[in-house]
Amino acid sequence: MPNYQCINFGQCAKADSGEEIEIQPGAETTCPQCGQKLESVQRAGIAPRMKLVLVVVPVTLALAGLLWFLFSGQPKASPSETVEDALVHVWPWLEKS
Repeated sequence: MPNYQCINFGQCAKADSGEEIEIQPGAETTCPQCGQKLESVQRAGIAPRMKLVLVVVPVTLALAGLLWFLFSGQPKASPSETVEDALVHVWPWLEKS
């Protein structure tokens, strides 16, 4: 059912309290206390398109970060390279003379 509020502030206790009034569909939209016309109450919420953006953007960024992490590393050592050779490649001062 739609909710309404009286806007006759200062003259109506329901308007001053901000009380929402439920009206049956098709019924007259007047305040039961003061008889003034009621205004429809709009519920605040996130638009469906905004919900989609709030889901898609973080997922896309997470996926891009994962792909960057997986494919931007240093080239892998060849299987024939020993641990010592790999360490010398990283720290040349370890090379035996």
